Amino acid sequence: MVNEIAYNKAKLLAEKIHLLQTRAGTGIPYVTHPIAVSEILIKYGRSEEEVIAGVLHDVVEDMDGTEEEVENLKREIARDFGTAVLSIVLGATKISKKEDGNRLTRVKIDIYHYVMGSAGVHNVKIADTMHNLSDLSTLDPAFAKKYLREKEWLVAEFAKNGKADKQMLADLQAQIEVLKSQFQ
Repeated sequence: MVNEIAYNKAKLLAEKIHLLQTRAGTGIPYVTHPIAVSEILIKYGRSEEEVIAGVLHDVVEDMDGTEEEVENLKREIARDFGTAVLSIVLGATKISKKEDGNRLTRVKIDIYHYVMGSAGVHNVKIADTMHNLSDLSTLDPAFAKKYLREKEWLVAEFAKNGKADKQMLADLQAQIEVLKSQFQ
């Protein structure tokens, strides 16, 4: 069971950070994505920390602020939701930068970062990917194929590691297989 007050507070913070953002290909307010991620985590009976981190999983990455403002956001997350939630959020946050190289290089950097994270990080990334795949058809087909290959790689790395929720991982693998047949 998720603490309703903490959950609503996390949604308010996500709404504030993602205020003017929209989902690629759809134009839908971006905040619908982290909320959907948290709902997937609830569906699988994941912990309150994972559910709250699901709502907040993109706030550090997407915050348009100075380094000091980002650090203040991290402190706010730790204070309001606990260090376990902050740890999952940071573990699920992309660490690669444009200057690290091409997309493949950046994806490798980020996957390695995610794999090194806790079970909570793995489960949030799986829920994130599940939701991202739900509107894959709104994106360019060439990009969709590339994205699916990247997510297959992520799933394979998580499967080797063994930390992720087994049912979530199996369901994501099945979702990828169905979509691969649509994007051949």
